Amino acid sequence: MTKLGIQDAKICAKLLKLIDEKRKITAIISSNYNRCIKTAEIINSKIKVPIILDDRFNEFNPKKENWTNFQKRNQNALNNVLRDYGDNDIIVFVTSGVNVTNFINLTYQLSPSSNAPFLCVPSCSPIMFEVKK
Repeated sequence: MTKLGIQDAKICAKLLKLIDEKRKITAIISSNYNRCIKTAEIINSKIKVPIILDDRFNEFNPKKENWTNFQKRNQNALNNVLRDYGDNDIIVFVTSGVNVTNFINLTYQLSPSSNAPFLCVPSCSPIMFEVKK
C-alpha cells in the first residue's frame, strides 16, 4: 500500500465515521487483495464493524475471465449482499476501482455486457450508492 493510499484510506475513514454517527454502518466487505484488506483495516479503526473478505470482489483479470463474466461475478456477489442485508443496512465495500462499473450497473438495473464501459477509480475514494430492494 502506498503512502497516498494510506492517506486516502484515513480520509475515507474519517468521512465514514461521520456517516456512522448518523446511520450505523453494518459491515465492511473487502476484496481479499492485500491493499484492500489494509484499507478496510484503516477504515475499521474508526467504525469498528465486521470485515468480511470476499474474493468475488477481486479486480478484473483478463487472463482468467472476460469483461462480461467479470461483471456477472461481481453483480451476483452484490445481489447476494443485498439479499443478506436489509434496506437500512449500510455496507462499505473495499474493492478495486474497476468494480464501480458493477455498482453502477446494479443501481440502474443494467445487465452485464461487453459494451459496458471500463470505469476505474484510481485511488481510495468514497462512492455511495443507495440500492433499495
